[in-house]
Amino acid sequence: MFSSAGMDVVVLRLTNVYGPRDRGRVIPLFTKKALRGKRLTVFGGGKVLDFLWIDDLVDVLRRASRCPCPNAPVNVGNGKGTRLVDLAQRISAVTGGGSTVHVAEHRQPEVDRFVADVAAARRLFDLQCPQDPVEHLPLIVEHLRREERTHAAAVRIE
Repeated sequence: MFSSAGMDVVVLRLTNVYGPRDRGRVIPLFTKKALRGKRLTVFGGGKVLDFLWIDDLVDVLRRASRCPCPNAPVNVGNGKGTRLVDLAQRISAVTGGGSTVHVAEHRQPEVDRFVADVAAARRLFDLQCPQDPVEHLPLIVEHLRREERTHAAAVRIE
């Protein structure tokens, strides 16, 4: 539709983007629970997802805005899968190890496995992803710790 009107359009399919202001998704949910020493529940022990750090996405968006438009949507992710059980264990470790990881039955209609084919993003936008897709977990933990302290201080003042 847009290309027929003479507009260049790039369609990007994003994987699980995470960063400091992420809300309501697996990394911040697990991290908040782990900071409180609560159990982390993974629904489906074999679940694997592709995670992308927000700064890597911002680089792609900047490059995509100056790039000739491809004729097809482009997957933007890390291209490597992270098992959610491993993610939960790492979050528990980074937050101090007080949380246990519990594997429960898979929930429908959740996806069991999604790892993006990012070859086009690498070629078109010079996507450079770290070996470890969730290497920035310590930054998330620190951010959420600060938020918890700020919230607790605000509650005491009221």
